Amino acid sequence: MEAKFTKGPWHKSGWKSAEVSIGIPGAEKIEIRSAAPTWGVASVYIIRDSDREIQEANAALIVAAPKLYDAAEEILPDIESEIEQRKYSGNDEDWRDLERKANALRAALAEARGKTDLGKAA
Repeated sequence: MEAKFTKGPWHKSGWKSAEVSIGIPGAEKIEIRSAAPTWGVASVYIIRDSDREIQEANAALIVAAPKLYDAAEEILPDIESEIEQRKYSGNDEDWRDLERKANALRAALAEARGKTDLGKAA
């Protein structure tokens, strides 16, 4: 299914922000941008230096999101094929845990597309 979010790759850049309209004058801002230089995707604000490591990690996760989505979407058919092969091998335990993990992956992909319950709009 086609995702409607801004396609990656995304990258981050940081600068000091003095935008009073944001309500955080002087806070450091990490901007997450798409490959198209004029498209902002997200902003992560570092208000206190004690938050820096956590916010840098949050920014890194956001930047990785398109690659994670693509990788999950690419591997899901292989997992589904493996489940089908295991189902017919006669060993029920072998495929049930993999099916649970595949369901979690399907749900995560659906959520990333703005859907819940594998199809209903969020």
